[in-house]
Amino acid sequence: MKKSLVALSIITCCGSAVAQPYIGVELFKANTSTDNNEYKNIDVDGQNLSLGDDSEGGNRLFAGYQFDNRFGIEFGYTQFGREAEKEKQLSYLQEEEWNASLDIEQLELLLTYTLPLNTDFKVQLAGGMVWHKADLSYGHQYDNENAPDKTLSSGGQSENAQGVSARLALQYQVLDSFTLSGGYQYSTSDIIDSSALFAGIQYQF
Repeated sequence: MKKSLVALSIITCCGSAVAQPYIGVELFKANTSTDNNEYKNIDVDGQNLSLGDDSEGGNRLFAGYQFDNRFGIEFGYTQFGREAEKEKQLSYLQEEEWNASLDIEQLELLLTYTLPLNTDFKVQLAGGMVWHKADLSYGHQYDNENAPDKTLSSGGQSENAQGVSARLALQYQVLDSFTLSGGYQYSTSDIIDSSALFAGIQYQF
């Protein structure tokens, strides 16, 4: 009985030593696409503005908790953005402008599995749920140099969708508390598909 209690105490201590929270940031380059034509082309008072499918850069903020040296959980936040604009010079002091913008927020809840390759390098697999929120806004206005701008029309809409996300990362332990990583992530929902290469750094508490 005493031996069992000693063994359980050792396992518990080892588990708590390995378990740790972490935070980090990643830079990414993503190819994004959407099947919703309203997010590709929009008509603003007779002018067609193309938001299109595009490649874009940005950053991802994340926080997680490693339960042991294999399994963990991670939350991630990313924001994408696209803009389109047309201008017409009416006079020296006045321009007519049409603009549209699409802002997409991506929130992830991922389960992670880490496979150590050696003392410094690890491979991490992650998969789980992703939530997308799309905010579309557009407007038509006069841009006046010596007078207040005049809005002729404006509008917008919002949409939410749930999907899935998966990622593969190679991690390098630089110091006891810092890890560098790089890899690939794919996320998809009814709003948008995103395929991204990323590189980042995380800090373990």
